[in-house]
Amino acid sequence: TLFGLGMASAVVRTYQQFDEEPAKRSVVSSSLLGSITIMGIVTVTCLLLSPQLSELIFSTDANTGYFRLTFIAMFFTSGIELPMIFLRIKLRSGNFVVISLLKLTLQLTLNIWFLVGLGLGVESILYSNVISAAVFAIYLTYSTLKQVGIKFDLAKYTEMLKFGMPLIVSDISSFMLTYSDRYFLNYMTDLATVGVYSLAYTFGMILS
Repeated sequence: TLFGLGMASAVVRTYQQFDEEPAKRSVVSSSLLGSITIMGIVTVTCLLLSPQLSELIFSTDANTGYFRLTFIAMFFTSGIELPMIFLRIKLRSGNFVVISLLKLTLQLTLNIWFLVGLGLGVESILYSNVISAAVFAIYLTYSTLKQVGIKFDLAKYTEMLKFGMPLIVSDISSFMLTYSDRYFLNYMTDLATVGVYSLAYTFGMILS
């Protein structure tokens, strides 16, 4: 993710540099604890600025709640990324696939329940994102820390930051290329058009 500071790539690189298992575990633990802390700070900041962001993008603060739900989901989603990277490093492809499918199933089930059963509208997607991300972030973080231990090595984390932070430029470029068109489309048309465009774009991404 954008605020992940390139940590996913940095973890894989740094993990492979060590032969001793304690050092490898320290890499994973340090990256996970550091990322949770940074994302916590970023999320709180974004929650406080949600009214201003809503006003900036939509010219109204009526969507503040949507922004806050999105940022909360973003925080929990960031807690999933590194544990999933750890599964890939350990070559646990079966676990990786099962967890991915379970998360997708939970999210789709909640989408249907909130949207059809409770009739919540747009909030249904956001609530399901938050709940499914929270469930798996808590489980994966606990499971990973149980395996690697709770230890923060500042030297290792700093080394990973030095490697990962330049990758933010690529992340920002990719983010702008993917999502900036929604902003201009909303400015020139309306939210309904943006919604249709986003849905069509999603299907296009699936095919690619």
